[in-house]
Amino acid sequence: LRANLRVDCDSEQHLAYEVFAGAMLCLWPLGMPLLGISLLLRNNKAIKRYLALHEELEIDDGTQNILTLKEAPKHIKMFKGLFENFRTDYYWWGILDMFYGLLLTGFAVLFAPGSMMQITLAFLIGLGYYVLQLSCKPYRNSYHNFMVALVNLNVTLTIFGSLLLKVDNEMGAALAYEAGYNIESIAIFLI
Repeated sequence: LRANLRVDCDSEQHLAYEVFAGAMLCLWPLGMPLLGISLLLRNNKAIKRYLALHEELEIDDGTQNILTLKEAPKHIKMFKGLFENFRTDYYWWGILDMFYGLLLTGFAVLFAPGSMMQITLAFLIGLGYYVLQLSCKPYRNSYHNFMVALVNLNVTLTIFGSLLLKVDNEMGAALAYEAGYNIESIAIFLI
């Protein structure tokens, strides 16, 4: 630990914590999406039936007639948060969303830390997911599709702004000025 020099990083206790942390880093970020995939695949017929029934009951404005909604079958009720907001063809989108978060916060962090390449990779991941979400429109409710697209655009533009800041820091003010921007214009862009 860099912050606390009193901790002996060579001790048995510290090694045990490192092993535990490494196992949890593999188990949780990868295990949860894999568990979700397993649940969705094992129950995909019941999920599709449930979603198709709810799509039939939707009123033109995207709302549902609450009196006619059916409860989810017991075996899928406990994990319906993974699929209930999506159209039948995109019932798996919640898992894709988990992997998107994992790519941005987990794997992109490990790729060339602190470099422009790392930020470029994160930008490309964000842009790709944004375009995919816009083209698929996976949510049943058009308002949800709009809001998620807006959030994804915000994330992508924020990453792009950080790329501009990195270029400004590495290239210097003179080259950034020649490229057509300065630190003040980046700050305005990010606000």
